[in-house]
Amino acid sequence: IFFRSTMGIDVKAVAATVLASAGLYLLYLRYQQLQPSQKAISAKGSKCAVRTQHFINNEWVNSINGATFQTINPATEEVLATVQAADKADVDCAVAAAKKALFTWRDVPGSTRRDLLLK
Repeated sequence: IFFRSTMGIDVKAVAATVLASAGLYLLYLRYQQLQPSQKAISAKGSKCAVRTQHFINNEWVNSINGATFQTINPATEEVLATVQAADKADVDCAVAAAKKALFTWRDVPGSTRRDLLLK
């Protein structure tokens, strides 16, 4: 994977944003698979049973530097979750793991990939 900065774009920041977005999407997909009793949603909007760590190299891990941030409901200002905050070291670790996995992952049939991601 080659990163090229053009027109003043901070490519590493873009990569971190993409990884964070992908992680949130995977959390969303995982949440959708939970049974209604596992979602733990009440009329007051209590927290749902979703992991808030980084998923790197097939493991749930905390940020390397231990930093977190709170996700807040903008309508009620209620804290929904405390989530691990990624920085450059976390992104570098995720990219290294992705590069290593690419050589085996690219040979896996699409249907098997789907099954593994939705597991």
